[in-house]
Amino acid sequence: MTPDVIEDLNRYSLICVRESDSLELLKKYSIKTETILSPDPAFALKQEETNWENHTKDIIGINISPFVFDCTENGMGLKNYIVLINWILSETDFDVALIPHVVFPYKSNNDVFFATKLKEHFIDEHRVFVVNKEYNCCQLKSLISKCRIFVGARTHATIAAYSTCVPTLVVGYSEKSIGIAKDLFGTAEGYVCSLQSMEKETQLLNDFKTILNNEQSARNFLKDRIPGYVSEHKYCVDATKSLLFR
Repeated sequence: MTPDVIEDLNRYSLICVRESDSLELLKKYSIKTETILSPDPAFALKQEETNWENHTKDIIGINISPFVFDCTENGMGLKNYIVLINWILSETDFDVALIPHVVFPYKSNNDVFFATKLKEHFIDEHRVFVVNKEYNCCQLKSLISKCRIFVGARTHATIAAYSTCVPTLVVGYSEKSIGIAKDLFGTAEGYVCSLQSMEKETQLLNDFKTILNNEQSARNFLKDRIPGYVSEHKYCVDATKSLLFR
């Protein structure tokens, strides 16, 4: 952490940190600002009921982002996604929904563009489809909640899955995904597949198989864990109210 960043952080009256690893980093650098550990507000986001169009089978939700292309060499990230989807198609009867979560006018940060690129590898496969209708974040959370299992690169897409108790495999590109998983499960191992460490085309598939084999226990764990975890958000809300209305 650079001196400029430390100086900037010390200008604030309150910092709400969404995972423990970042909190420990702030402590390490003796940030003077009052700091509170609080889950990402997206965990408490309400759903807006939304149904799949013309799909009644169990669905594996998959989110792909530009980070999948940017954080790996020799197209390894994309290759892992392709291997995973091919296995789902050949070994299960699940449908695969490619779910964009961030949409911008320019393609460099538009999940729809990258989901469509992935779909091109399954152009004639009706069981793989892109969710390309425009949904707001509450509606996307509702769609993700209906997935049998979710595999996602965008942090807030995976939070939508976690918070609705969907067994989730994170395709991690930064420390935040590891920190959130550790706070939820006590470990990131088996829950986060790091893009930077991808060396084989089967790494994502192997981690997915682990989630699938432990699907019910993962869902039960989240049902027990999430209510208490989400309730911790009130500490940040209360502290912010105190700051605003003191």
